[in-house]
Amino acid sequence: MFSALWSLVLVVVMQPNLPRVVSWNVGGITSPVKRAKILQALQRQNALIACLQETKLSRAEHLKLKTRWVGALYQSPASHGRGGVVVLIHKSFQGQVRLLQHDDLGRYVLLEVTLQSMVFLLLAVYAPNQYAHGFFSTLVSVCSGHVGKPVLLVGDLNVVHDPTIDCSGAASYRQLGPRRGVEFLLSSLDLVDGWRVLHPLERDFTHTSRAHGTHSRIDYALLSPSLFSRVVEVQLSVIMVSDHAMVQVTLETPEGVQRWGGWKFP
Repeated sequence: MFSALWSLVLVVVMQPNLPRVVSWNVGGITSPVKRAKILQALQRQNALIACLQETKLSRAEHLKLKTRWVGALYQSPASHGRGGVVVLIHKSFQGQVRLLQHDDLGRYVLLEVTLQSMVFLLLAVYAPNQYAHGFFSTLVSVCSGHVGKPVLLVGDLNVVHDPTIDCSGAASYRQLGPRRGVEFLLSSLDLVDGWRVLHPLERDFTHTSRAHGTHSRIDYALLSPSLFSRVVEVQLSVIMVSDHAMVQVTLETPEGVQRWGGWKFP
């Protein structure tokens, strides 16, 4: 037992902590029990920044997420119990975060993140279940107002980009409109699909629909090429607690590894 614990300590101490952004559709966290499970799961992932979608929480309820490890949070509260986006910043974050914009429908939050000499836009998104091209156009307009800064767009876009590889029930995802929505984001903002670039032939999914018995990849990390060059890895977690997997983006800063306090385990 002691040797196993010592091995765990060695891993934590010897491996540098790289800045990690985690995106997760939590599927509603109005329950205190589920909130606790979500926060514990984030704790295990060493997230420096956590972007949560579909919280279904009001502005006041979002503040309940500000636990001892959350230094700041930025939100677009749920509208009539639907949607809800919140970005949690770990208190050990060694940089600056500035709120640029958010909507009033619980759909997106736009931040400017400064990490050492690296500055980028972080756009956390929860797209409507029913495809609406106007929503994607809004996202492009929001980012286009800050020309010259690389973008990291994360969240649940509720669309499959390539039905031949990104879902198990391809027939139900062949609508051209939704597919063009992702392509519109990629082309208009000059972004790349981080996980797909690193895993060009792999089939993995971020969402399970129990009602339809299908699996799909509808949660993304889209990045500007200059920011993608700083990516160490993009990972999809197993699906747990929610019916969505986490999307984890690990970055390397220009000056090297940002060593931060990390999560404190009891």
